Amino acid sequence: MNHIYKVIWSRVKNSYVVVSEIAGTAKKSGGVRISTNALAAALTAFLLTSSVAGAVDNVIVGNTEAPNAVTDTTDSTVVGIENKVSKEKDDVIVGKKNTIEDSEDVRVVGKGNTVTNSDRQNVIGDNNSITNRDAGTVSGYHGITRNGTSDLVIGRGNKIEGNDTYMTGHESLTVIGNNNETVNPTSGIVIGDNQTFGTIKESVIIGSMTPEEKASGKREQGGGSVVVGYNAQSGRGLNVAVGHSALALGHEGTVTGHNSVIEANQGSL
Repeated sequence: MNHIYKVIWSRVKNSYVVVSEIAGTAKKSGGVRISTNALAAALTAFLLTSSVAGAVDNVIVGNTEAPNAVTDTTDSTVVGIENKVSKEKDDVIVGKKNTIEDSEDVRVVGKGNTVTNSDRQNVIGDNNSITNRDAGTVSGYHGITRNGTSDLVIGRGNKIEGNDTYMTGHESLTVIGNNNETVNPTSGIVIGDNQTFGTIKESVIIGSMTPEEKASGKREQGGGSVVVGYNAQSGRGLNVAVGHSALALGHEGTVTGHNSVIEANQGSL
């Protein structure tokens, strides 16, 4: 069963209050309006302190003119407008027009985020997409066995799809930045913008690419690498590249310094 609430103006308390959806509404004199951010903060505080929030049923707070759609979902809290939550369990969703489906234990704060078939996701920001992080693997991995690990995505426009064939359940992925894209990653840390990476396998990437470099299709980061610097890159993998535009394009190479390059056929340094 869903407990659905709305926000109305209380003349008695001279403030906005959260009430059952069947309560009446009174307009505040003078036409003063509460900001969306302030309202979201107030609603979140209400949910954290309300005894109802600890109930087994769902708690839904929204606008009757732009309601949240919550179906086949249990033990979840949804605050905001036009969020779509389906086939979920133990989620906390705060924001606008987020879509969460076929997942479990998801936390989302923001607007326009999508989480599908991906358990234990923590998303803060707008227009991020996380899909199929719980796809089946050769190793038998499934997200519900991750035992305390989860993915973290902070920023805008990040796209994460799939997982590695040989994930074992202990891996977690952290992406902080904007417009990063990956297909079938395992574990890793990426901080920056416009990075493209695949399986990566325990890489640490700190730095950004330009949108033009990302669009070129030649800047994908390799696995098992440490990359620090704007426009720096590890090519085939197991490289260390440190410095602005430092490029280690081969395998098991180390390059440091501005504009330093090891080509794919040059071996290690």
